[in-house]
Amino acid sequence: NHIAESSYDEWMVQERLRPHPALAELSGLPLIQTVRIVTYVTRNGEIEIPFAWLRIVGSPKGVDNFSFGRNGNLVATLDAQTGVIQHVLGGDSAGFGLELVTEHPLSGMKFAGFSIPEFAAACSTAKRAAAAFSPLRTIGWDVAITDQGISLIEGNVTWDPLPTCSDLARVIHAFN
Repeated sequence: NHIAESSYDEWMVQERLRPHPALAELSGLPLIQTVRIVTYVTRNGEIEIPFAWLRIVGSPKGVDNFSFGRNGNLVATLDAQTGVIQHVLGGDSAGFGLELVTEHPLSGMKFAGFSIPEFAAACSTAKRAAAAFSPLRTIGWDVAITDQGISLIEGNVTWDPLPTCSDLARVIHAFN
């Protein structure tokens, strides 16, 4: 009925994705939280994953966009080899800047040591996508880890945000 009564001429209907149970438990919300997996194709054609972040929903608004914490969402820097959370940032309480967050504000789950489920499969999917998009050498892939497996959402040639200065320093050293 909504589509029939709308003034739009065209619609795109997509299957709704549901989060992996471990990610839903982490946030306390039944919403998709994507992993940004950065792929880098070396000069000899090997595909590496130098960086990965998890965008964590912090409110029931329905999107995982970090927006530098202004919307209550968080961003976790992951160990790019294991998918284990290294640290999490959110908007600071004064509304200016970022601060470290140790547990989810809604679920109360502690972030330290949390391992992203099916991370190896998500990385494998991102590497296959990177190979298909040659000659682009670096892409930030948004990958949803769902209750039905891995779903590639999109690729970004500009793959910000870089949550911390230490992450930025790693980027500078990785590509020099």
